[in-house]
Amino acid sequence: MMSGYQKFPDLFYGIGSNTSSEDAEDVTTEDVIIRPGLTRRIYKNLRFGMIYHLNHTSVQKVEPDGILSSGGLPGSRGSFLSGMGPIIDWDSRDNIFYPSKGSWLQFYATIYRDWLGSEFEYESYTFDFRHFISLHDRHILGLQLFVKAMNGVIPFNHLARLDLLRGIHGSRFREQNIAVALLEYRYPVHKRFSGVLFTGIGDVMHRFSDFQLNESKYSIGAGMRFAVIPDEKINLRFDIGFSRYGIHPYFQMSEAF
Repeated sequence: MMSGYQKFPDLFYGIGSNTSSEDAEDVTTEDVIIRPGLTRRIYKNLRFGMIYHLNHTSVQKVEPDGILSSGGLPGSRGSFLSGMGPIIDWDSRDNIFYPSKGSWLQFYATIYRDWLGSEFEYESYTFDFRHFISLHDRHILGLQLFVKAMNGVIPFNHLARLDLLRGIHGSRFREQNIAVALLEYRYPVHKRFSGVLFTGIGDVMHRFSDFQLNESKYSIGAGMRFAVIPDEKINLRFDIGFSRYGIHPYFQMSEAF
C-alpha cells in the first residue's frame, strides 16, 4: 500500500465515459498519503488483514472559468479522507517483480466515515486478479482483470480512472465504477533486453448496469525491457500505447502488472 507525498499538474476532462478532449482543464493537486496495511498468513499463499487510508488533498491550481473553479464538485476545494477495511491476498507467483507463472489475487474494501475523521463518506471495493503462464523459455503470457466499485460522495480526484489502458491519458475518463481486462505477451530479445506486446479493453461507468461492451475503450501497444538487476528480475520499461484517443509513451522502473 502506497504512502507518501505527491504534487503534480494534471488534466480534468469531466466525469463519465464520454468526455471530450476539448473540455480538458488544468488542475494541480497536492496530496499527503498514509496507507499502512497489516496482513497475516492464514493458509499457504492466502493472507488476511486490515488496511487504513488517510489522504489529505489540497487543490493548488484550477482554471478560472473551469468546472472545478465553481466549487460544485466534491473535492474541488480539497478533501480529507480517513477510511479502513479488510484485505484478502492470494499470491502464488514465482517472482513479484517479473512473474513467469502463478497468480495474484487481491480484494480489499475501504470504508470512509465521519467517525473516522473523514470529510467525505463513501465505500470503495477493489478486485485485482493477475495470472501468468510460462509458454516457453522466457516467453510469458500475462492476464489482468481489474474491477473497482464505489458508492457515496466521492472527491473527483479519487474516482476510478481508466489509467490501466496504455494509450489513453490516465485522467481522460473517471467515474464511480471501472472494469478492465489486460493481456500482455512477454518475450526475450537479446541478453538483458526483452520485449512486450499488449492490449486491453475496459470502461468506467456510473453503474455497472450501464456497461456496454461495444462502447468500451481499448488500446494496443508494444514495449522494450532492460534488466537493471537481472537476478531480481527488476526491469526498466519503455512502452508506447495506441488508442483512438491518442498515442502515449510510458517510461518506468516497474512492470505494468
